Amino acid sequence: MVFFRKTYQTKTEHTAISIGSGDLPVLATPSLVAFMENAAFTYLAPHLDQTKSSVGIEVTIQHLAASQVGQDITILITAVQHERHYYHFELEAYAGDTLVGRGKHRRAIVIIERFLGK
Repeated sequence: MVFFRKTYQTKTEHTAISIGSGDLPVLATPSLVAFMENAAFTYLAPHLDQTKSSVGIEVTIQHLAASQVGQDITILITAVQHERHYYHFELEAYAGDTLVGRGKHRRAIVIIERFLGK
């Protein structure tokens, strides 16, 4: 089951060479993580009132295949679990029909004023 999907285009600034995580012009693993986190954040945002937000607290991924500049990467949220103020996500990343990554991500719901006051 797919709970949410969001597509990102791989741009030069998303490459390993641009980020400094490698020396090839392919989608960097940190960029894939950012796409996954953004998809989870975007999914949760409409479910929270204006006093709350979500912050990423854990990410585990497998980056399975290279993606070139210009390729669209579609992130699918395939599972969502909610317990207290935590959300657990399972995600998959595709370039066309090719699975390029999968992972798990956990976010915490925070009260913005209290969180920023720390």
